[in-house]
Amino acid sequence: SDYTLPNGITIGGTLPTWKVSDNATQGTAQAHFTLNGKIYYGGGMSSYLYDATQQGLSGTYITTEFSNDFHCYNPANSTITDMNDLPLADSCATAKVGNNVYLIYPSCVYKYNSATDTWTLHKEQISRNMCDAFTIGEKIYLINEATTEVYDQSFQLLSTIPNPISFKDVTTNTEENGSVWVSAKNTYLYTFVNDTYTLVSESAGRLIGAYNGCAYIY
Repeated sequence: SDYTLPNGITIGGTLPTWKVSDNATQGTAQAHFTLNGKIYYGGGMSSYLYDATQQGLSGTYITTEFSNDFHCYNPANSTITDMNDLPLADSCATAKVGNNVYLIYPSCVYKYNSATDTWTLHKEQISRNMCDAFTIGEKIYLINEATTEVYDQSFQLLSTIPNPISFKDVTTNTEENGSVWVSAKNTYLYTFVNDTYTLVSESAGRLIGAYNGCAYIY
């Protein structure tokens, strides 16, 4: 049957049933990826003090603490397994190329071995103030506040793309067709053919999905 949203819009079919699992992470799960049908997540901020005198995305984090806990969720049996801790308790992002998973810190990169649940140092001294990361093909894109940097899997810098605005509190999502949406104060669509960001909307929020040319934000 159809379902009517609170704003009066009717959508076809019934909404899926959501099951709440135990909250098994101490942080905001900045490290997250899917591999072999399982969802891996962990890390991120465990606590912070925010300057409330500044509103919105222009505000400032005064102090932050990070977690290095790491977990694996198996949707087949709805179980959560505690994995070995992440190498560092620091701000991070993940990039996945095929079955290769990279954990990117501001100062270094680790590569994950799911068979042994271990992280191996992959690259030292990248020294980037990154906000998020995404992949297109075999290229890895690191979003900083001022630029987006393009790397190969050995993390050699290939090119640098200027951001349209200063990116803070960035979230990204990639459609199945390869389109990349970026939400950071405004919402943009990244076009890899000519390496440009196109302004889609002057509003933004937490980007949770993208499908069929639409970005879903809350």
